[in-house]
Amino acid sequence: MRIIVARNVGEAYAVATSHVHEAAQLQDSRNGPVLWLPYPLATVLRRPLERVLYDPVRDANPFFHLMEAVWMLAGCHDVEWIAQFNQRMREYSDNGVTLWGAYGRRWRSWFGRDQLPAVIAALRYDPTTRRVVLKIWDPMADPSRVAEGGRDVPCNLVVTVQVTLPPHSANAPVGDSQLDLVVFARSHDLLWGLYGANAVHFGYLLEYLADAVGVAPGSLTFVSANAHVYATEWAKRYPDATHWPDSYLDGPYEFGIVRPYRPLIHSTYGTVEDFDRDLRAFVGAAWQRTLYAHPFIPEVATPVREAWGLRDVDAQAAMGRLGECAASDWRLACGQWLARHRHVPVPGAWTTEPAVAR
Repeated sequence: MRIIVARNVGEAYAVATSHVHEAAQLQDSRNGPVLWLPYPLATVLRRPLERVLYDPVRDANPFFHLMEAVWMLAGCHDVEWIAQFNQRMREYSDNGVTLWGAYGRRWRSWFGRDQLPAVIAALRYDPTTRRVVLKIWDPMADPSRVAEGGRDVPCNLVVTVQVTLPPHSANAPVGDSQLDLVVFARSHDLLWGLYGANAVHFGYLLEYLADAVGVAPGSLTFVSANAHVYATEWAKRYPDATHWPDSYLDGPYEFGIVRPYRPLIHSTYGTVEDFDRDLRAFVGAAWQRTLYAHPFIPEVATPVREAWGLRDVDAQAAMGRLGECAASDWRLACGQWLARHRHVPVPGAWTTEPAVAR
């Protein structure tokens, strides 16, 4: 096993690229040739709320990543809603209507109950417990779906959740308690999955649970039994070992240009149950007419979603609406994506002024 300990997803992605260049082996798969790491890979993100990947060669779609995280926390599995932001999601549906392996549904309803309130209650009752497990893989149903050739079975299998104390030295005071997640996966596509979508939606899951329990967000660890990239997609971006992602040291988080929006669940405005209602309303038909309890939806998710809707109609107006997003990291990433794909300049202030801490 190899272990990557990184500040954030940007650093982890850069280090993982070196693993692919140096050690990956070509192998066939059901979806075409992959470059496979011949060892399990563990990735530890020390600041998992710094979850936005800025590398322009990777060209991640931040609109999709943020919307998918909200869709998952709301417990959804419908294709139509999430396909607004990524048409390729339709390719993973067996019936054209739902996604069998949607993580949000697995978290919130698949096993006959909502697992997230149970996780929160257990950790509030006993913060020292090591017995909190969030199930994703269903051993009664998923093997049959695999045998039937299903397009979408979960890659991430199970999540352990613990409240810990951060490491400290004998000369330093003990810090506040923090909530740590460890995600175990049978298979991780490093390009599209682990360092793309997974870092975002599991980062939001960690933040949601930490805020609900009342502790600080801690570390996020992924343990990948099979870590790989699809060879064709990788070659488009990094044709040889001289092509690397932009150094994470040049990233907006490291320079203090952006910061994660905090908190996700704001006790001043309501409870976690109120936040859950916000999530469900946002993925509903009346999302633009809803009065939300917590600021995250109107201040972050709504401007990003509306900017996406404007991108092909009036890209300049889309950039303007995006400028109202209170999350500086998502605002900048979405603005850079618009600049690359719709040729609209990013306002200079977005890349020169430090983010305002909330």
